[in-house]
Amino acid sequence: MKKKKLFGKLGIETISFLILDGLLIGFLIFNLFGVFTFWQIGKEPQPGYVTIRGMYSDLQYHASFKQSVIEVFLSQGFLTYQIDCLVNWAVRPGVPTFSWMQVSILLLVFINLWMANKYLQLAKKLKQALKLNSIYK
Repeated sequence: MKKKKLFGKLGIETISFLILDGLLIGFLIFNLFGVFTFWQIGKEPQPGYVTIRGMYSDLQYHASFKQSVIEVFLSQGFLTYQIDCLVNWAVRPGVPTFSWMQVSILLLVFINLWMANKYLQLAKKLKQALKLNSIYK
């Protein structure tokens, strides 16, 4: 059974696996350090902009208020994170936020384990086929 090869010895499945890994790693990096600003429709009294920040950019944003914020704390839970601020020597608790970074890591690990298992199963089948081929010769 022959499969189409792309770029020499790499198959289409391998190329798609590498592309998916690259996209997930890019999504992971954006969720840590990225900033995306876009125009919000319907913001009153005038149109405004909304900014989506990654976890560490959000942390730096909160720390940038030097006049009122003394210190900033990042705490993580399962699929959430929270940024608390020390303001006037009292802790102002932040809002628990969904952590796309943790989802990206879980997806990356799951997909890589699934593909590794697929390749291991293929290697076992190939080994068995070679054994059977050597027996019949």
